Amino acid sequence: MGKKHRRDNIPAPLKRQIRTEAGFGCVFCGMPIIEYHHIIPHAIVQKHEAENLVALCGNHHNSFHNNLIPIEEVYFKKKNPFNLSNEEVKGNFWLGSYESFKLELGSCTFIDTPKVFIVNGFPLIEIKKDEFGRPLLNVKFFDEKNVLIAEIVDNEWIVKRKTDKVWDLQWSNGKLKINSASRKIHLTFLVDSIKNTVEIKADLYYKGVLIKVSTDSIQASIGGQDAIKNKGYLVRFSETTFENCGGGIAIQV
Repeated sequence: MGKKHRRDNIPAPLKRQIRTEAGFGCVFCGMPIIEYHHIIPHAIVQKHEAENLVALCGNHHNSFHNNLIPIEEVYFKKKNPFNLSNEEVKGNFWLGSYESFKLELGSCTFIDTPKVFIVNGFPLIEIKKDEFGRPLLNVKFFDEKNVLIAEIVDNEWIVKRKTDKVWDLQWSNGKLKINSASRKIHLTFLVDSIKNTVEIKADLYYKGVLIKVSTDSIQASIGGQDAIKNKGYLVRFSETTFENCGGGIAIQV
């Protein structure tokens, strides 16, 4: 029997390089759920090189594997990916019944609470019910300069690719992760369609107010990260359930 070919994993920095050059999506259609494909098979080259790797969705990966897409077209799309002609990266998610839906923020749970978080009259997080009785989530993610980085609009997440805050973006198995710098996670967003829940961890800003949603609490301050570190926050919530409320947390400064 012949010796089985051993294939090492693609290094994480190389994967990020391929994601970045593709605009965080399939080079053909922009779909954010991607696979890393060797244009010339790894069994032949036996190494991972940036010029031979391309980001493809499952559909286009399969089409190329079955010789339905010419190799010349893959090389062209690698240099001219779909998302680089667009300012946004998008993806949809689906939720079940509004009545059983739960939004989880920093160990706090929101149930049937349409206005989850309001700052100076502006709704940062809202949940609506559509005509079919399903929840529609809407969230705005601003940075400290009040620039919109990303948003969720009626269960479609949209990331502004050209903002300097988006260093890396990954979407897989219902989890969106945005890094604003190496190893610094700015936002994680996790959808569990079986439990009908959405969990968010993020730093939410709006006109000088910081809402820090961490694993164990929600904290809001005017002085930014330093104020929270020094316990100079306006409010802090943990292990609290908001149910059947017209509004959850409202801050007026």
